[in-house]
Amino acid sequence: GSSAGADQTPTAEMRHHSRTLAQRFYELSAEQGGASSELRLGDYSYYGWGVAATFKDLDTTTAREASDDSLPLMFTNTEVEISAQPVDYEASLARYRKTAEMTVTGEWMSSFVARASFNLGFMYQFGLGVTQDLHTAKQHYHRCREVDPSGIHTPVTMVLLGLGMHLQYLRQIGR
Repeated sequence: GSSAGADQTPTAEMRHHSRTLAQRFYELSAEQGGASSELRLGDYSYYGWGVAATFKDLDTTTAREASDDSLPLMFTNTEVEISAQPVDYEASLARYRKTAEMTVTGEWMSSFVARASFNLGFMYQFGLGVTQDLHTAKQHYHRCREVDPSGIHTPVTMVLLGLGMHLQYLRQIGR
């Protein structure tokens, strides 16, 4: 038989279900302006977690039968298809940017805005979803420090040192 401990280990299916459920709550919170939820949804897009919902494409025969010709099909199609969310850097950039540009209205927001700024810097430094731009990356890393002065700065310092070496390397190879 199996031990009781093994029964409590979350399976991949259980983790997927939990992430999907959490995603819906993050979406509801983000609609209310929640900085932490907006940041988390950026992570969902970056890593390809959760689900994506799209309207099913109806074939033309079904469409002709289903349509009453008064409205285009895009307004009358109600069949939704749920699929695993793919990695989507553009969507994560939009979520991170929205969070990074939020006005910090309370001390609790600083770390979320700072992390979104850091993530934007990283994506610009390595050209993930955007054209690589090391100067914009540097601005985002500095914004991270500026927004959360009491935060942990060792990772930011290290990444700025790495960015400096990255810039130096590109200068040496003539890019």
